[in-house]
Amino acid sequence: MPDEKMVPEWKMFLPSYVHTVSKYITQKSAETLKQYNLKACYLPYLVTLFQKGNATMKELTEQTGTDKSNTTRMISELRERGIVADDRKNKNSKKYNVHLTEQGRELVIKSKNEFESSIDVLFSDLSAEELSTLIKIMKKTQDSIKGK
Repeated sequence: MPDEKMVPEWKMFLPSYVHTVSKYITQKSAETLKQYNLKACYLPYLVTLFQKGNATMKELTEQTGTDKSNTTRMISELRERGIVADDRKNKNSKKYNVHLTEQGRELVIKSKNEFESSIDVLFSDLSAEELSTLIKIMKKTQDSIKGK
């Protein structure tokens, strides 16, 4: 915890910091995905599927922190564009896995380097030790939010 004199200032700074970083990442994501005629709102789904290989709609909803109807709409749009597919045996199947198509994997791989470069810029003034500490802190706070 920061020293007691800093606490009020630190607590007031945090929302502004989170907003600024979120806005920067969203803007850079939008710029990267625009080249592929996609919006930044697809990014959480693409990243999740790239990392996991496949996921159920429920897992995608939980992982992206969105609601079920939004996940359904986003995946439907990505399916129509040929970026994702699923393993449904028939149209009425309730539970199925969604995965990136070859086209989807290529898109994520191509945009990954650009996106990572923009993240590198964000943290370029940090030493390796500071970055390592920051990552540990971010994971720890994320776990506490998720209730682990």
